[in-house]
Amino acid sequence: MYQLITDLTDLFADSEYIQSILDDYSGEYENMLVKEQYELYPEIRYPNVTIEEIENVNARQFKDDSGEFASNLGYQLDISCSQTENYTAQQNVRRVAQVINNYLQKDKYRCLDRVGGLVISPLETDPNIKTGHLRYTCAVRHDNNTIYRRY
Repeated sequence: MYQLITDLTDLFADSEYIQSILDDYSGEYENMLVKEQYELYPEIRYPNVTIEEIENVNARQFKDDSGEFASNLGYQLDISCSQTENYTAQQNVRRVAQVINNYLQKDKYRCLDRVGGLVISPLETDPNIKTGHLRYTCAVRHDNNTIYRRY
């Protein structure tokens, strides 16, 4: 999870990459906060992405003579955005989700399998903030962190 946080932080710092995905990008996501869910003293600013590990169990389908050597993992990414000058909060959530999903389909994370679609809801304490939820699953080998797609 911490590698994913680092990689997404670097991704949103790369405005050229985001420009290649979003034709009309004008720097809205340069100060993206990417962090683990449920921090003790969380920094809150928008836009942000929080990552939570929602599953971590032994992968029974991956066994050899030494026993199980992989784990099934599931991650939920929550994308929270406010309205900007050019886009509504909901549009911003969709745009950030597009950037993240495009990145996770590339070489390093391509075996992460997205589960379901993007679900967007208003923040209970502030209806001007929208939060979108993306879920991904995979199996990770313990000894070398190779990601396998789950079937």
